[in-house]
Amino acid sequence: MTSELIPVETAAVTLFRTDDPVQVVQRVKAVAQALGDVITQSGWVSDIQGRGYVRAEGWAMCGAMLGVQPYVEWTRPLEGGWEARVVLRTRHGEEVGAGEAQCLASEPNWGGRDGFALRSMAQTRATGKAFRLTFGFVVSLAGFEATPADEMIAVDRATGEIHE
Repeated sequence: MTSELIPVETAAVTLFRTDDPVQVVQRVKAVAQALGDVITQSGWVSDIQGRGYVRAEGWAMCGAMLGVQPYVEWTRPLEGGWEARVVLRTRHGEEVGAGEAQCLASEPNWGGRDGFALRSMAQTRATGKAFRLTFGFVVSLAGFEATPADEMIAVDRATGEIHE
């Protein structure tokens, strides 16, 4: 008796649990609708010049809905601030995205802040960047700007005015 190996074709399955493009689109739309409702009801969006920018909580919810969590890979000091790298991983440890960002004391709203606050904001921004690069299309389909609110660093929090 001889054994013969029979090749089995395995389909790449996305985070949307299918490799069928039509089903992916349907599932992305369903996630976007549910996400948009939660973001709006929870107030996790900042209105900046009439446009909606999702805050960190909304991006975290997007990740939770797709089984993805952010992990800080590193932070390091810069002259006058901090930078950070965050990776997005599935619960099985598969890396699906990453982002890097910094926060400097020379920025509007950050001068005079303690180092831990700059470090924390660098991590928050890197998290938002990782989610935006990986899932910006979902947030955009939900009706919001794909840029995370925390990247809008030159916004006067009192007036909502953007400074160049």
